[in-house]
Amino acid sequence: MDLVFKDGKTNAHFQIICENEDFDRLYFTRNKEDKLLTIAWNRGKTQKITIDEIVYNFPVNAILPLMTNQSFRFEDSETIVAWQFNRDFYCIIDHDQEISCVGFLFYGSSETMFILPNEKETEKITALLHVFKDEFETDDTIQGEMLRLLLARLIITVTRLAKQQYIAP
Repeated sequence: MDLVFKDGKTNAHFQIICENEDFDRLYFTRNKEDKLLTIAWNRGKTQKITIDEIVYNFPVNAILPLMTNQSFRFEDSETIVAWQFNRDFYCIIDHDQEISCVGFLFYGSSETMFILPNEKETEKITALLHVFKDEFETDDTIQGEMLRLLLARLIITVTRLAKQQYIAP
């Protein structure tokens, strides 16, 4: 199931990919024009993910931020939930260094960050996913704004987790 929001006036693009057996992003061969940031969540068992031709273990329930220029493919993409968006949809460059599209989540670490939410955070993200899906059923002139707010909440939640796990106290 792919849920897609596009605004032709601003070139804003946001989508949620769920249960898609063909989901990948091959930046250098197929998707070079799409400048999409990705937050991928592994809802299945531990699996392999290949990022720029390097194979990693993608732990169960882990969340992984991926850059616009990274190629990736999953061993079992049907168990992945992915939020993808471009800068025209969401980027708070002038407002906040931590949660913008050039903030900590996407540029805060030189290593690949596999972020592991605890049970409480997993429940929050699951509930947020339901709200996202519900919002895609609401077709009105302010749908894009609501989706941006929900995405900001997701980014804040995942950024907090990433900082706890990747920045020494």
